Parts: sequence; C-alpha cells; structure tokens
Amino acid sequence: MSSLKYLVDAKPDWVEILSRKKRRLKTKMRSQKDSGAPGELYFISIENIDADCVEAYETPATRRLPECCVERYINRGSSFCLYLNSTRPIASIPNATAWWVALGKYLSHQDFASKHGRWPRDQGLSHGDAADIQIEMEELAEPLGWKN
Repeated sequence: MSSLKYLVDAKPDWVEILSRKKRRLKTKMRSQKDSGAPGELYFISIENIDADCVEAYETPATRRLPECCVERYINRGSSFCLYLNSTRPIASIPNATAWWVALGKYLSHQDFASKHGRWPRDQGLSHGDAADIQIEMEELAEPLGWKN
C-alpha cells in the first residue's frame, strides 16, 4: 500500500480531504493545540515524491506561512520539516497516525511562531546532519541531569 493510502486511511477528524489524485492530496485542516482546541485554518498539500516518500506544504494560493524559513522548519521549496526523516515512506496505519499528529503539532507551532516571532522553546532539532548529533548528545546528557 502507498504512503498516501495509509494517510487517507488514518486521516483524523480535524482533516478534510478536498481532492485526491494519484500522487497528491489537497486538504483543509486546523492546527491542533495542546489543549485539544482547534487552531488556525490551513490548506495543506501532501505529495508523494520519490520512492513513495511524502512531503507536506502549504497550498500556494492560500499561503499564510513564509515560503521558506529555516527557523520555522520550512524548507526551500516550501515543504515542511515535521520531524527528523519525516519524508520517509509511511508503511503502516500507526506510522500514518503519528505523521498526522506531528503535522497537527507542527501547525500549532507555526501558530505560536506567527504570534510570538519565534519557534516554541524545546520544540525543534538542529538542521540537517546536526540533528543526529543533537539527539546523541541529549541522550548522553540526560543521565547527568544536563538536559532541561
């Protein structure tokens, strides 16, 4: 089964699929606040790219976010960096469910950044290969009480 098929099958109630093509979903959704309350409205396209990998980005005609902003985890080309390796193929319903949760939280962080001019504290990783190093260092620091 394809990544997009898993995403459709695991679609949460807060997501509405506006159109579905072979390699792209166009959706309408609200960010998901930690309180459970709905946040801002977004129109998000989810596209199947190389080797059944997926990427999400804001639909250009309804863009509210910057086209590119490293500090807000928006890549060149406007795709979102939801989490480390978030573009890998989705191979199960639990993976798809986790992906949707990450997208809802990511959009909530975008709401915060729009309001406060910065990404929420402790809600991001270093960019690129530095993310792997950051994870290793945090794992080493935690037993020593050095991690916040």
